[in-house]
Amino acid sequence: MECNMSTNTHDESKSGAFEALAPVAGALEGVLSVEAPKARDFVKRIGEVGEKWAAEGNAALEKASTNADNAVLGAYRDIAKARCAIRAAAFQEAEAWFAGLGKLSSATSVTEAVHVQADFLRARSEAAGNRIKAIADYVDVKASEWRKPAPVKAFPKPEKAKAA
Repeated sequence: MECNMSTNTHDESKSGAFEALAPVAGALEGVLSVEAPKARDFVKRIGEVGEKWAAEGNAALEKASTNADNAVLGAYRDIAKARCAIRAAAFQEAEAWFAGLGKLSSATSVTEAVHVQADFLRARSEAAGNRIKAIADYVDVKASEWRKPAPVKAFPKPEKAKAA
């Protein structure tokens, strides 16, 4: 008999728990019965917007990468130009020095040698001043290019979601 009592008590406690959770079960059934077409449409729209954002973001990153590549190539070209200008300047200096040495060796008096040397130094100082001015102008142009803000288009702003 004791066995029967414990079984009945156990069954009664189970049914009491089911009755207590009946409102929760009803709410869960309501959540699970949401219309699937609306949910699918919502997920589809989210996917389309996500794909659009990804494509626009990829295009923006590609443009930024291209701009960075162009900046690096431009800097390399500028370095190559500067290297050529330095080589040409060194050649001109050597040529002028040897020409001045030839004139100095052909001087017949000390006074003429002093005049040749003074002319040589004056010409070299003018050439050096012109080169320094050209360098300053070049640096000014490049600095003004760096000061200009580059037009950067950030990632596109998300569109407002349409109310369903």
